Amino acid sequence: MIWTLRLAGLTLTGLLAAVFFMPFGITTSAGDTPIERKISVPARPLEVVCPGSLYQLGGADGTDIDSLESLGDADFYLIENGEPTPYRADKPALFVAERNGQSSSVLSGYQWQQLSESRIAGLVSLSCKKPVTETWMLGGRTNLGSESLLIIHNPDVLSTILDMKFFDGETEESDSISLAPGETKVVNLARYVSTDEAVGLNITSQGGRFAAWIQSKTNSGITPTGADIEAHNQLQKNPSMIISVLSEDLPAEFRIPQIHALVPSASTATVSISSLQGGLGDAFRVNLSEGVNSIEIPDLSPGSYRITVEVEQGLLSSRTVNPLIPDYSLTQSEAPISGEVQMVAVLDGQIEVASVEESVVTLRITRAGVREAAVIGFASGREMISADVQAGDLVEIEGEGLLIRIIGQGAEYLPADNSNIGSDLSITVR
Repeated sequence: MIWTLRLAGLTLTGLLAAVFFMPFGITTSAGDTPIERKISVPARPLEVVCPGSLYQLGGADGTDIDSLESLGDADFYLIENGEPTPYRADKPALFVAERNGQSSSVLSGYQWQQLSESRIAGLVSLSCKKPVTETWMLGGRTNLGSESLLIIHNPDVLSTILDMKFFDGETEESDSISLAPGETKVVNLARYVSTDEAVGLNITSQGGRFAAWIQSKTNSGITPTGADIEAHNQLQKNPSMIISVLSEDLPAEFRIPQIHALVPSASTATVSISSLQGGLGDAFRVNLSEGVNSIEIPDLSPGSYRITVEVEQGLLSSRTVNPLIPDYSLTQSEAPISGEVQMVAVLDGQIEVASVEESVVTLRITRAGVREAAVIGFASGREMISADVQAGDLVEIEGEGLLIRIIGQGAEYLPADNSNIGSDLSITVR
């Protein structure tokens, strides 16, 4: 038996040695030649979501803590293929473009609502936006005399869970909320934050897309002093916006808007303020903490100004409150727009156009089918183009790096770039 094992061992050793000293050969296999194929993925059709009417908590007298009611209907214009059409709605609605294209003339929406209730009053206006999977928002407040609600809507056919972060200065609170297809939920921000400054939000979806709005109102005792609503937004590089300084007859806290910046990480930034009407501006450095920051603005003469916070990623907001009339204006900065823009004026007032660079601007206003005005001028961070508008006017603007707003009657709103981007893919197949 032992000799048998020894013989087997010698045989195995010899085989291993033979394999080791055999010449090395390359093994090849036949197959198809790899082919690179290019696939173009078209941009998603344009979509916008309009929020519908505002909401009221607590019933008519504010004592019914379980009461949540929508306040009538909101009005809006939907631009489809260059033609504005009026609509009314009491709840969020999704609209999809009927033809290809990624311009505001293909599809865009502008909403307004005039409120005159015992506990909420004012004129609110905003741009309808495309649904998103993540948003950053900045606005509202929750101190005594203020109320801010987060309205969230799921326009898709799939349920989703939203992860929410609430910023009160550097303090952060977190929560999650589920949304069924077509469902709308309203969240009182006072549940998470108690502040007389702006509230910052970051919302991320684990599934489908959503739309969100911050609804705010103010009261002086039992007298309503204004309301506003702002749509979901995104962080921007060097956020910039147009602000207004009001009459010198008002106290400084009402004459100069409150400015806030939301940043995802601490940084040092330069705040630049330039007059858009030939006056003086200012520039200074600030240290921004992660979260919401209040920026103190120096004394400025009445007029329109461009304000910019030079920071890698951030969101800028301004708020003005005039206790003498139902006036509450809450605005978040929007990324500059280049190319052609179509808007509808939903209030009587003025359109103002500045630019983050130097640009020739063409501005056309059509009223009831008749060309009312056509202006070609120069816009920059120190010079703007402006014109009077009336509710229902179709406004067309063309230029580069534009900052645009329509302002009047204690309200204002900005256009939004709702375009989608297509892409080209390369795939290797055998």
